[in-house]
Amino acid sequence: MLIKSKINVIAWIVFFLLVSFGCSTKRNTAATRAYHELTTRYNVFFNAEMAYEDALQNIYDSHKDNYNELLTMYPNSSIPGDTIEKKPGGAFDYVIEKTTKAIQEHSISAKPVRDASRMDNQDYREWLQQSEFNPFIDQAWLLMGKAHVQNGDYAQAVSVLSHTTRLFSHDIDVVSEAQLWLLRAYAEMEWYSDAETIASTLNVRPLPNDLRKLFNEFYAFYLLRRGRYGDTVPFLVETVRDKKDKVQKMRLRFLLGQLYALLGENEKAYKEFDKLRGITVSHDIELNAVLAQSGVTNDVSHTIRTLEKMAKRPKNINYADQIYYSIGNVYIQNDARDNALKSYRTAEEKSVQGGLYKAYAQIAQADIHFADSKYIYAAPKYGEGVGQFPKTNIHYNEIKLRADVLGEMLPFLKNIHEQDSLQHLAQLPQEEQLRIINAHIAMLKKKERADKREELIRGMDVSVLDSDIGSAMLPIGSDTDFYFYNSQRVAQGKSEFKRIWGDRKAEDNWRLSDKSNLASIATGGEPSETTEQKTVVSADSTSASGTKSDIYSPDYYLSQLPISADALNKSNEIIAEALFNVGNLSKDKLHDYDFAIDSYSRYLNDFSDAEHRLDVYNQLYLIYLRIDNTANAEYYKSKILTEYPESLIAQKIANPDYEYIINNYAHVQEQLYKDMLESYKEGSYLEVQENYETASTFFEHSNYMPQFKLLNALSFAQAADSVKLKLELEAISAEYAEMPQGELAQNILTGLSEGKVLVSAASAISDFDWSGSYESSSLVSTDTLYFDSSAEQPYSYLLIFDDRSMDKNKLLFAVSDYNYSTFQKRLFPVSFINIQRWSGLRIDGFESLHAVNRYAELIESDSLFAHSIPDSLRTLKISNANMDMLRDGKPMEEYLAFYNSVLNQSSSVIYKLEETAAAYLPEFGQQDIDMEVPVDVEPTKDIKQITPLEKVPVYAPKESEQKTISERQAELERKESEALSSEESGVSAKDQRATLKEREKARKEMMKERERLLKQKERERKAELKRREQERKQKLKEQERLRKEKLKERNRALKKQNR
Repeated sequence: MLIKSKINVIAWIVFFLLVSFGCSTKRNTAATRAYHELTTRYNVFFNAEMAYEDALQNIYDSHKDNYNELLTMYPNSSIPGDTIEKKPGGAFDYVIEKTTKAIQEHSISAKPVRDASRMDNQDYREWLQQSEFNPFIDQAWLLMGKAHVQNGDYAQAVSVLSHTTRLFSHDIDVVSEAQLWLLRAYAEMEWYSDAETIASTLNVRPLPNDLRKLFNEFYAFYLLRRGRYGDTVPFLVETVRDKKDKVQKMRLRFLLGQLYALLGENEKAYKEFDKLRGITVSHDIELNAVLAQSGVTNDVSHTIRTLEKMAKRPKNINYADQIYYSIGNVYIQNDARDNALKSYRTAEEKSVQGGLYKAYAQIAQADIHFADSKYIYAAPKYGEGVGQFPKTNIHYNEIKLRADVLGEMLPFLKNIHEQDSLQHLAQLPQEEQLRIINAHIAMLKKKERADKREELIRGMDVSVLDSDIGSAMLPIGSDTDFYFYNSQRVAQGKSEFKRIWGDRKAEDNWRLSDKSNLASIATGGEPSETTEQKTVVSADSTSASGTKSDIYSPDYYLSQLPISADALNKSNEIIAEALFNVGNLSKDKLHDYDFAIDSYSRYLNDFSDAEHRLDVYNQLYLIYLRIDNTANAEYYKSKILTEYPESLIAQKIANPDYEYIINNYAHVQEQLYKDMLESYKEGSYLEVQENYETASTFFEHSNYMPQFKLLNALSFAQAADSVKLKLELEAISAEYAEMPQGELAQNILTGLSEGKVLVSAASAISDFDWSGSYESSSLVSTDTLYFDSSAEQPYSYLLIFDDRSMDKNKLLFAVSDYNYSTFQKRLFPVSFINIQRWSGLRIDGFESLHAVNRYAELIESDSLFAHSIPDSLRTLKISNANMDMLRDGKPMEEYLAFYNSVLNQSSSVIYKLEETAAAYLPEFGQQDIDMEVPVDVEPTKDIKQITPLEKVPVYAPKESEQKTISERQAELERKESEALSSEESGVSAKDQRATLKEREKARKEMMKERERLLKQKERERKAELKRREQERKQKLKEQERLRKEKLKERNRALKKQNR
């Protein structure tokens, strides 16, 4: 009894202490630690965790996979190579808000009173060294980091998780879990070296079972992102085996099958796909598993029969395009190209899934035609299909290039075929012409009747038919091979026709001017081809072909034939010009040298007096040099030197080094560019201009010609020749208006027109200076007044760096280490951004200019931070509104002038952007598209705020501001306390006891409610699945009913028409 009484007394004492001191995080006692752990675990964290699970489930429920592409492991993963800047935030914002609240209200960083009797205990001493004493707050940090990963805010996730590893370094399990999520974040960001470093550490570390499973999953994800499919498989196998979520388990199993297929292990792939069949698998996944199996089996006949049966089933009506596309793939894998084309066409016609598989089918057809150099058939399929084709596909860039080049080539191919057909028809006897014309007119009438009948059956407005109907012109040689024939389905109509083919330029001869309405053209030599091989002219054309009724008159067609000498000459000119352009495009952009040779050879053989013969000789000479056909190369070289001895081309090829330059084109160009750039940096402008003459002679069509011209133009500024400078810049601006070099030229011209001048005696790029750009506020141009000068609005603090040399992870680590160690009560979102030509780390969370200035003062005076970053780093303070203006294209130099003159009157500026041409005329070897251009701006010497960091350390405090470590620490704590923390209100003991009881009661109720919600959610999920299945069945029934009604209606219409 006495013992029991003592226990009760102790319990009441503990309870009293708990309620007396529990609300304060500034006391570190057993009671406060217990209280804050309890409150964190069962209040704030509980809600955050529930929100996290719900948000993640919603993502999985709403996601629809494209099973024709390699599945991603996570529906919300980043897209590799994506450069589009993502705005912070997402579905997990509520989770971040709750975990932030948990940390702010329940973090215990105060040190406990030391127990002298326990100081000999090593564990106790290590415990005292901790920075955090709430036993559960580590879970809040982890959940916050995970939420940032799921939101796609990877930089912020790295910041939070890195800090978590430091804050809880005493707990190896917490560190390991944080590093696991860092592994995923690094893989998402494509920081593969950092990911590999962490993975190597974790792989050899003993991990608890749940973390080992997570390691297998995230390491598989990392390897998958690297394209190391063979290494991915064993880790993915483990992940599939351990996954509890059924939907994700099936997704990952499908992915595993895809990887096996890519690795050529077809039997294993087939087995994995086979496991995705059965009553517990959704119809969508099961059907796609069967389609995937068709690509890894050798039993072609059985596979084709199975897929054809599937396509006829009513429940697969919405998957018909997918199925026929798979049939085409089976045929193409077995080199049955004609059958593959038929299947792909069927897939295109039956497409109902938003155009995705229609695009796949069109691209597949285009690929077949492209491989056979049948560009006239490939072009429209590429042109239409590329718009819906997934940009994440590994072949997308190649397909887009083909679509663009063939789209450029197609008008020339059409011209060739049109004129060939017209000339052929013009040579036939008139009786034969009339026979073909009349047969064609009869076909047109029959086709129109059939079209109208189909429209009647479909219940469509006849006016729609009239606007979309197409008319054919003439057959070349037989009743089944027509020159003028509609290649587009009637339903696509005139708008689709013009979208693909556009309008053709009118010619002097009115009889040929209706070429603008021609659609698909083909040689007509392959009866297996469909209507896309026929020739077409639109019936609604009135520019030359008259009214629609004209297409039923033989005179309409006869009038278009090139019978007279003048008309024949015009026709030949069109063919010759088209052949020349087709040859150039084939050689330079498609690198199809055989097709180019054919085009050039016909040009030379058929048109002896054509104007481009010299150019054609030269192109053939270059082709044969490239393919090592010395005999033919010498033949065309001889033709040039003999027939055109005074030409510039003849002078070039007479150069003994010419063949060496051509055969070593890239290397010679590289060296010339390096020499020219070095001469420019040294201020040797005469050498720059000499090198430019060489470049313009031998590399006039090079992708680097814009850079050559830019350096040449700027050399005239070094030579103080303002007239030639302006002329050269104007030429560059006009010729390369859409390129960076053209934009730079225009910027400089604009500056010159405003009275600004380039330093004439500049001996190197870094010496360029807009004189007087930023002298004082009175000189600020009126065009900078569009910037927002309000100080009371959200601001960001930017750390600007050179993306080519900066270790982003090191910078992010330094910033997050400073922020979390200095501001324990406040979190600053961080993210990497691209703003115009610069990269930067953006730090947000400042409500005014005053707030960002105070932050800048603190971080820039921190010696540890200053020593952990490179000297080349620059800083910038900018409001969100002005940031948007820069993103919309407002010049950075104008913002700098505005800031220094308007916003920076009372605060120091500690940045200087290296805005010189040297930074953006890259070393040779970079991609042309990555080429950036300068805006040569440096502040004048009179402005002390903008000081080169090479002379004054960026973050070094002034002499008068230097303090001892203790003084500095006290100052930081004072400023932190004033700026970033709030006073806690007092609470009475009675109220504390009441609150504790209420929270304990609420905790129990929440536990019960959570169990109830989980059970309810499971019931709702099952009910939803059942409802969807019922809806699917009902939809199939309704579709079948409508099909039968439509069939009956069609039969009635046919009977009525027959009567």
